[in-house]
Amino acid sequence: MTRPHSLAMSVLLLLACASQSLVYAQAPDGVAAYYTDACYHPYTGDLLGDRLTLLRSPEGYAVKFQLAQGELGPAIEGRATIGGDALTFELDTKDGKRLSFSGKITPEEITGQFSNGRLSFSGKPEVHWRRVAINEFVIGGCKTTL
Repeated sequence: MTRPHSLAMSVLLLLACASQSLVYAQAPDGVAAYYTDACYHPYTGDLLGDRLTLLRSPEGYAVKFQLAQGELGPAIEGRATIGGDALTFELDTKDGKRLSFSGKITPEEITGQFSNGRLSFSGKPEVHWRRVAINEFVIGGCKTTL
């Protein structure tokens, strides 16, 4: 590769990395990241899935969990523990049930399971939430099979 091409590629790579970092760096104070599997149903336009906001404070981590069934529901908040790539949290629902989650967290995604048997939007026991930017609430259109 010639020197001008090498320089151009280096600049493009730097810009791509910097723009990705800026997207995540613009989150409001205390917000560490947003993760979701929420999507829009292609036929009804309904919002379906989960959205998790990971919050950081001097006291530790917390989560805001929202379920979408047609539209995004109210947030349930709870304390979270992160150790290495392990993430756990517990949430108390309005109907008195406790949701306990255990999984793995990376900069790109959270995977894991709820101990009470709660299924993901896709009907599987393991949830797979992708990290999204502050202005993204969904990952696109839902995949459907007819």
